[in-house]
Amino acid sequence: MTLKRLGIYFFFNNQGYVADYVLYYLKAIKKLCTESCVVVNEPLSKEGRTKLSACCDTLLVRENVGFDSAAYKYAIKHYGYDYISKNFDELILNNFTCYGPLFPLSEMFDEMEKRDCDLWGINAHPAMDAYLLPGVLDSKIVKHIQSFFIAFKRNILKDPSFRDYWETLNVAYSYQQAILFHELRCSNYFEKKGFKTDTYIDFNKYKDYIMNHTIYLADRMVKEDRLPIIKRKAFFIDNIQLMYNSWGHVARDLLDYIDVSTEYDVNLIWQDLIKTQKMSVLRNNLHLNYYLPTDYLIAQPVNTYVTKIALVVFVFFEDQIDYILSYIDHMPDNTSVYVVSAFHSIIELYKKTCSSRFKNKFKFYFRLMDENRGRDVSAYLVAASDVYQKYDYVCSIHDKKSKQLPDHLMSDEFCYYCFENNLASSKYVENIISTFEKNPKLGMLVPPVLNFGPFFMVLSHETGNTDDQKLLRDLYKEFNISVPFDDHPVAPFGTMFWVRGKAFGTILSKRWKYSDFPKEPNKIDGTILHAVERFYPTAVQESGFYVGYLATNNFASMQSDNSFYYLSRLQSKLASSHPNKNMLYEMLNEDL
Repeated sequence: MTLKRLGIYFFFNNQGYVADYVLYYLKAIKKLCTESCVVVNEPLSKEGRTKLSACCDTLLVRENVGFDSAAYKYAIKHYGYDYISKNFDELILNNFTCYGPLFPLSEMFDEMEKRDCDLWGINAHPAMDAYLLPGVLDSKIVKHIQSFFIAFKRNILKDPSFRDYWETLNVAYSYQQAILFHELRCSNYFEKKGFKTDTYIDFNKYKDYIMNHTIYLADRMVKEDRLPIIKRKAFFIDNIQLMYNSWGHVARDLLDYIDVSTEYDVNLIWQDLIKTQKMSVLRNNLHLNYYLPTDYLIAQPVNTYVTKIALVVFVFFEDQIDYILSYIDHMPDNTSVYVVSAFHSIIELYKKTCSSRFKNKFKFYFRLMDENRGRDVSAYLVAASDVYQKYDYVCSIHDKKSKQLPDHLMSDEFCYYCFENNLASSKYVENIISTFEKNPKLGMLVPPVLNFGPFFMVLSHETGNTDDQKLLRDLYKEFNISVPFDDHPVAPFGTMFWVRGKAFGTILSKRWKYSDFPKEPNKIDGTILHAVERFYPTAVQESGFYVGYLATNNFASMQSDNSFYYLSRLQSKLASSHPNKNMLYEMLNEDL
């Protein structure tokens, strides 16, 4: 027998934007429903309204009050309790907090149609010796069917308790209240009324895991149980929570498995994550680190007569020419090399030297800046702005002497960090290009945050109300950035990086001028130059791409050892000053 189903889908986005993953899911669930309804908590853009209307029979838009449970109640009352009980065998309540289906939904529906139950969901959350609201006794976390997907069968729809449940439902004014009033209550309410409940995923299989299965065990449930839809939150849960419970591998493993072993387009996931989440969170949770070998190829080299590669080089110091040219030599044959400087004498020096050294290996272009103003930033965004629009992938570098550092060795090491992680060898550069080719949503690669000498404090300096942060916020406003403000930008400190040409669309939507930058001499921090350095990854994200860390295998090994050393010293220091708190996690987690 084919069941008559009413599907009610709740949607909310604080910008009124409707992502493609939502439309994909709605089209899939609509095939299994006699009638489908989307209920939206405002706002909703005109474009979003058009998209959603095409994927459902009824579109309801209401004020943004009461979270998902109030939206479900609104839609149910719109149809009417009598109408639902007389015309449908099953009511499906589901929402936008999931991606999928990864597998045909008919598998799950066919299975649950056979089960002897009155209410069912995909998964149940285990009971925990914890309270949702501290001090509120009736907020203890009990076993309950998770509310991202709940189905009510005909026995419940016809019973007065169904109306009573929704009529007595309290309005939630916080996320915690939404869980307390509906998710924790729903399946338990109907169980107490004598109805049978069940879940598609076998609860007994995971009953000994007290954390949220759909977050921490999502990869296993997809692989072993054919979990058809997955929680979005699995990809951006707070990192400290991940580290307390696991290595934090689930999100990356899950994404890779979906890409390789299902027909679901992972670009639907990428599109949403890039649009709605901080890049620093995505980099942490998805481990967007590309540690590449320098002495062998990971894939066949790309044809540089088809794939257009460019190198933009800003030069200022005559005595660094040999150092710079040694790294230029690592670019593939047929690369277009743009040498930019504010000084005619340096341009002439590079013209003469490059001609004799490289013969016909590269195509050289030399550009003289109109003013000695803006340094590498104006070289990229003014003098060479057209380059990023013409080429598939561009490496941007500049000669470097960090005179603000207290020791010349530190300056050399900073320079080494920048050049090695961008241009270590010919094979390394080929591997970088192959990495871009393999990952179409990858927009930018930057070296990891420095962690030696004075740069150890970069991690903490990037937070708070610094001059750089203030100027960065100004750029967000100027460019009307829609992605979340990121107080830990995945930035190219040292302003040397690789970028996909298309990913520079946002930052080059402005016609930059030399007058946008301060005159020389310049400050060592707190200027528009330093704000742009931190704005690069945001602009790339706004263009629809993600940013990852790039390092040689050797550098990654050094950084791992350095980080472990710092962490062990910090842990020892904290343990000695706080004898009752011998775990670093407890110190970091105090405010969570």
